[in-house]
Amino acid sequence: MLSLIFSISCKETYDIPTLNTVDVTLVTQNSASCGVIIVSDGGTAIKTNGVCWSTGENPNIANKRTIDLTGVSSFTSNLTKLSPGTTYFVRAYATNSEGIGYGNVLSFTTLKDLVFGSLTDVEGNVYKTIQIGNQVWLAENLQATLFNDSTPIPNVNGTSEWLSLKSPAYCWYAYNPSSKKTLGALYNWYAVNTGKLCPTGWHVPTDTDWHILSLFLDPSSVLGTTESYIAGGKMKVPNTSFWILENAGATNESGFSALGCGSIDGSGVPSYLGVLGSWWSATEADSGSGWGRSLNYEYPVLNRSGYLKEYGCSLRCIKN
Repeated sequence: MLSLIFSISCKETYDIPTLNTVDVTLVTQNSASCGVIIVSDGGTAIKTNGVCWSTGENPNIANKRTIDLTGVSSFTSNLTKLSPGTTYFVRAYATNSEGIGYGNVLSFTTLKDLVFGSLTDVEGNVYKTIQIGNQVWLAENLQATLFNDSTPIPNVNGTSEWLSLKSPAYCWYAYNPSSKKTLGALYNWYAVNTGKLCPTGWHVPTDTDWHILSLFLDPSSVLGTTESYIAGGKMKVPNTSFWILENAGATNESGFSALGCGSIDGSGVPSYLGVLGSWWSATEADSGSGWGRSLNYEYPVLNRSGYLKEYGCSLRCIKN
């Protein structure tokens, strides 16, 4: 009897990866972040993945790309060395043994280069300035130890003194003069109320001035406790050198260049460095407090707050 033995060989089949390109965020003049979701690896291991981009409408891995080599199903990839004011097209990619899979194409435009000016105060401190909308602001905190008539601002270096003051004063964060250039000075509202803190031709921003800034950065801004849910991110420097942890939403696309410069609150102790930045307005909230604005590392919001006049807050000047 003849016995026939048939050997059947079955080969598994695979597909190229399937991906989604999502959420281009944190766009600056020279960088952006792009989210990636790997829907399917195609049935076999992914070798490389990331995002590719170009100024043409269908970028591929022959163009600029990141190589993330991550094994997770979703991640964020960082695009760097971009040109200011340029529209880019971006999409996710992943490779496996079967080839290259691409996600959907998204587009974004990098921010235009910011144009900074300069200003010198009565004691020779030189500041960057920045135009935001129709306003021109200091792009760093005031460092003045003299009023604009050259008379000294009292320097107070003690907790109990701050709590009891009803007259103008300033100090450095942690009472340490080495913080001057980076963080600027902290002033109480009595110093603000003299009308002599800012250089000639400039003034302490009013509550209305701050609101105009907020509206330019976020047209949906409403004057209230939380003035804007996104304007704050556009005002914070996008790194963690002067903000702790994630520094949520920070792009500094406005050029305001806010740092987590801390403050002196009701305890009379300098605190919140890297956590919070607080700035005075020239507008009184009530007999015991003045309006101001604050930014926090946890959120991209711009907050409107009333601070006790004894508090020590930072100051930005605005051009008349």
